[in-house]
Amino acid sequence: MDFKNERLMMSKEETRKRAKELLNENQVDLITKYMFLEQQCKKQKEINQKAIEYIKERFYFNEETGECSLLHTFDKCNVKELLDILNEVSK
Repeated sequence: MDFKNERLMMSKEETRKRAKELLNENQVDLITKYMFLEQQCKKQKEINQKAIEYIKERFYFNEETGECSLLHTFDKCNVKELLDILNEVSK
């Protein structure tokens, strides 16, 4: 008997048991993917907050006038620091 015919000969109980096994495997895969995405989102939020704080430390934004001014000198090192923070997302 070949594989196809053997599969057709499975009892209803065997079919249900196999279906439950597959469902459980799929659930585990989905839960694993969800947990990974949840971790990635948390990491991205932390890095975004870090970048926002970095920018707030170096700039002043006047909400009344909408003007923005630099509080400290901003040079290549500052740009590199900010880029390093933002690149943490891809690590």
